[in-house]
Amino acid sequence: MTKQAIASVVLTAVVVVTMIGCTSRDSQKDSREKSGLKGVSINIRVGALLIGTASDSEVLARKDEFKRELPNLLPEQKSPLDSAIFYFLANEPDSSLFALSHVNTESMSDSLALLYELTDSRAHWQKGNYETALASADNALKIDPHHIYARMFKGVCLMNLDRREEALAVFDSVLAQDPEHIKTIGNKATCLGQLGRAGDAVAVAEAGLAIDPSDAYLWQQKGWWLQAQGKFDEALACEDSAFARDPKMLWAVVTKGEILAKMNRVEECRAVFAEAEKIKPGAFEIVSSKASCMMYLKQYDEAQTCLDEALKLRPRDAGVLYNMAALSCIMNNTSQASEYLEKSISEDSNFATYAKADPDFDGCRKDPIFRRLVGME
Repeated sequence: MTKQAIASVVLTAVVVVTMIGCTSRDSQKDSREKSGLKGVSINIRVGALLIGTASDSEVLARKDEFKRELPNLLPEQKSPLDSAIFYFLANEPDSSLFALSHVNTESMSDSLALLYELTDSRAHWQKGNYETALASADNALKIDPHHIYARMFKGVCLMNLDRREEALAVFDSVLAQDPEHIKTIGNKATCLGQLGRAGDAVAVAEAGLAIDPSDAYLWQQKGWWLQAQGKFDEALACEDSAFARDPKMLWAVVTKGEILAKMNRVEECRAVFAEAEKIKPGAFEIVSSKASCMMYLKQYDEAQTCLDEALKLRPRDAGVLYNMAALSCIMNNTSQASEYLEKSISEDSNFATYAKADPDFDGCRKDPIFRRLVGME
């Protein structure tokens, strides 16, 4: 299995972690005044704060609260935009977009129009509609070209679209405006790492930690890109630091499991994923990452169980389909391997390149279907 395959789940979800919230440096009062939202409903103001100015821990705490109380909160909403915000915060993008479709945008103030576009952008992003999310972020920037969060979010959308050089330029422009914008620093580290610049990613994460040593995401990123350079002991210490600062940070635990797998520490790896299950039982991120680790460790029966569960949760996930293909090839089921690989490539063409060089597919190299799929003939 390639390094890209074992990392694919983490790199995708890491963007999710860094998307939540923006910065808590301004007080709520200052934030309301700056955004021009003093005269609108309290729910809109809360939504604006959560979209633009709250810290990770604040947003996560309120998201849990909103999701739990959503049936009681929704009847109190004063407008469809209120409802859209709360559905977004509850991670219900379809309902959020439905509410947005009932918003009358013709007489909106610029402040509310900006909030509308940001909510629309993030709801589409939650659904994986990155092109549409990017378009809405651009619409927000037409209203306020200097809005830091909208600019940062545009960079995140570009990253998801594999337009990483463009994303990096956007992040640099945000940091030129605010050199201490922690969330943008974190996203820049992620982007650099995805561009194959692991050393630069670590350096950026360290610069961010010099500004805010309590930021769990920056510790997680530093650890991830240290392990990409084979510095496993340092990486483990960073993931432990991330988890110490945010005990609910699933990705610090999962990343630690992946590092332990690369160190061939099987039982410790299993124990870490057991801890991850306590944070978010049955989560796709856990079973899919554990599957990758068990394949790496050649624990194939365990890997198969995890992959079966991951496929039930997300039948079209390219990384899971790829690992299913690789495991099928290892088990000498060439036809099934080609079937899964074709599905994986249809979701993400990059996996054709990975499979071409992946030793897990050595048993399929003479198969004409496999050769066609990876461009060997």
